Amino acid sequence: MAITPSTERFLTYGKDSKSMRGMLVFVPVIAVLFFASSAFAGICPPGASDCFLCGGIGGIPCAASDSCSGAYVEGVGNVACECPQDEECQCHCPYSEYGALKEQAGAIGETVCLPRCTYGCSADMSICITEAPGTVGGNGLAMINAIQGEVLVRMAGGGWARATEGTRIAEGAMIRTGKDGKVSLLLDDGSKIFMEEETTLDVNLLKPRPAKTTLDVILVLIEGALFSDVTKRDSTKFEVDTGVSVTGVKGTQFLTTYDGTTAETKVFDGEVDVADRYGNTVVLENNQKVAVTSGGVGVPSEFDPSQEDKWWESSGGCCSGAILMALLAGATAFAGSKR
Repeated sequence: MAITPSTERFLTYGKDSKSMRGMLVFVPVIAVLFFASSAFAGICPPGASDCFLCGGIGGIPCAASDSCSGAYVEGVGNVACECPQDEECQCHCPYSEYGALKEQAGAIGETVCLPRCTYGCSADMSICITEAPGTVGGNGLAMINAIQGEVLVRMAGGGWARATEGTRIAEGAMIRTGKDGKVSLLLDDGSKIFMEEETTLDVNLLKPRPAKTTLDVILVLIEGALFSDVTKRDSTKFEVDTGVSVTGVKGTQFLTTYDGTTAETKVFDGEVDVADRYGNTVVLENNQKVAVTSGGVGVPSEFDPSQEDKWWESSGGCCSGAILMALLAGATAFAGSKR
């Protein structure tokens, strides 16, 4: 590791001076806050160079330990940091895929470049937020209508951002709700999608079809719960896929849940086809449900809609003035593309 005079002085105090280490442990609160804010912003404070405090345990500089080069330490708030040799400190989320990559790389002696979590982490500290709110989106054929709690969105090829109402959603986007999060989406053909808390959705297909008034849609429910209010299809597809099932509809209201093992579909209005991965299909009508596992599709049964917790009814309706204007603009553009 390259040692600059300032760094050497900083490390010496941390390693050889018991009195100085004691002082570090009792760092004044205001100094800790300064250090924490500096680390979060990726700016080295005075007196430190390529190995400095990245927050450390409780905000104590990592120089207070015997070695901090490449140290994986708990950060301030919900951000953890790295101090690679001869590089700026990189902040990331301790429970994210990047943390796992760091551990794997350390086992084989390689270096991993981690993204800077400029806008913090998700509440469960598993997702690094690298994009500013309101800066993602574009000319997609769906739109985020209403948000409650934590909702994150990532466009194809981009980083995660905190979702904002009015954001346009295109094919390839991924949406994730936190423990207290809910979100509703409006498609340009009039269909509505509602996501419950702790749900992850991949917008696999979202395209117009020539001379048709509705979109081709495939949504992949990675986990969680999804309620779909689907406009009657004009010979176009609308599917909700899970790891074990595919639900196809022509125009209906239905609920899909998936916990990583079992997918369940409940029909509140209309009719749907539910297929397993072996090609077996059952048809569900009003007030019917069926479960699907890796072993195949089950036997349909009745359920009582009045006993259901209709969480989607509190997930945001249509629409504020700004949302209405944006939706109208999207629908007009979609209609124009059909001519």
